[in-house]
Amino acid sequence: MQLFNDDGHFTDEALKAVIDGSLDELNRLEAAEHLSYCDECLMRYTDMLSDDELMTPSKPLVPKQRIREKGVQIFLNRYLPAAMAAVFAFVLWGTGVFGAITDTQGFQKRQEKRVENRTSIMQKADEAMKYLDSALLNIIDTVTMQNQTKPHA
Repeated sequence: MQLFNDDGHFTDEALKAVIDGSLDELNRLEAAEHLSYCDECLMRYTDMLSDDELMTPSKPLVPKQRIREKGVQIFLNRYLPAAMAAVFAFVLWGTGVFGAITDTQGFQKRQEKRVENRTSIMQKADEAMKYLDSALLNIIDTVTMQNQTKPHA
């Protein structure tokens, strides 16, 4: 039996003999060496070993809409708390809470000014929280509208 064609690759009979294990020791070693460096013969060999066809699922495992929703959820869970903390820090900074803690001389002046204006920190914080609430609702509405207007592939 001839192992190789004129072009230097295995014959079909040689590949069948390798699969069956009917080659003698010397031919088996030659076949193993040839398969170690010849990609074309190796592909033919593996194709002969597996006569199976790959099956495709009838429906996708995870719908694309759920993947997008999960991505938005991960984004919001990761970045929304950091954004809220930054906004809260700016609100406290803007209302002068941090300045009141560190500046004891100006504290009396600010207290007198607050009494005159009859605006307390709690009222300012309440106004800031209302503004923050409306801003976050606008952001969520914008993200939701963008997701609904994107064409689904």
